[in-house]
Amino acid sequence: MILIHHLEKCYNINVITGMPFDFMDFKDITNDAFRKRIQRLKPFIEPVIKTNYSNYKLGGFSLPRYVTKNPRGVIPKIVSPEFEKMLAEIKRQPLKMHDIRLEARIAELYEDLEKYSEFEPNSRNRAFTIDLSSGERFTIKVNVYRNNKMQVMVGCTHEPIAYDLWGFLELVRLLGDACCRLKTITGRHFQHNPIPDWIVQYLHINQDGLEIQGKHFSYSINDLANHSVFYLKKFRDGQIKPRLETHERPNRSIQEIVETL
Repeated sequence: MILIHHLEKCYNINVITGMPFDFMDFKDITNDAFRKRIQRLKPFIEPVIKTNYSNYKLGGFSLPRYVTKNPRGVIPKIVSPEFEKMLAEIKRQPLKMHDIRLEARIAELYEDLEKYSEFEPNSRNRAFTIDLSSGERFTIKVNVYRNNKMQVMVGCTHEPIAYDLWGFLELVRLLGDACCRLKTITGRHFQHNPIPDWIVQYLHINQDGLEIQGKHFSYSINDLANHSVFYLKKFRDGQIKPRLETHERPNRSIQEIVETL
């Protein structure tokens, strides 16, 4: 857990400030302890400059505001005014959500699927996976487990749902329609807890910028401990837009999330 917290702080420094980090950023530990942690995290961390007083960054991560000047240090340098302006513009855009994973409590479905349906369970976990996708916008799949739980996965990365009251109302309606299709496809009736009580286990929250014209740049950050990811998203119509995204694990009901909006 300590090492994960250490990585989170390193990530925050790299992303928010665009700067490398050193032992002075960790005032709660000694220089020797800092060096030992760096050694243990060597697969994830690399030096910006190798000296007796080294600066570090996460491996594979570019620091947009810094370039190496000489072996003695680094100096700040903004990538471009256009990049800074674009990033600021994205952060003003409304929040949306996609790649949503929810959990519901069910009854009478797994047993009926096992006895009467044409669907075959997974050989490992014995779960039934059923595709409920309808139309181009949404990809919907469910996993039905023998412990009377159902996992629902909603994909809509090209046209996300608004992360607000109206967006969650749309999500509830979508899940209701999916349950109806599940009953139709399987030919089995089943019970589930009220949809507002379904638990949101995981989702991506995103903000998209305006279409990028002309020369594209390559810039992406792998997710680390549920922090921000920035990348270029290509849409079905061929447009390419910058996307700022976070990967969240609320583990709260839809109703509980709505009450905090």
